[in-house]
Amino acid sequence: MPKEISIVINDNPVDAKAKEKALQQIATLKTDVVTFLGELASNPKAVDKLMSNKTIIKSMFL
Repeated sequence: MPKEISIVINDNPVDAKAKEKALQQIATLKTDVVTFLGELASNPKAVDKLMSNKTIIKSMFL
């Protein structure tokens, strides 16, 4: 059964639209993937490492 979750984004309209689109894409992922992303997001070192290697990671999968 689909469940609706709402959040408040206090950013400019362009950032809000980008975040809304990203959240819609995240909502289609399997639960274990979302859980893993949540674990990474709570670790600043992991986020920095992901962002510094963003181009390499994207090239591996896209």
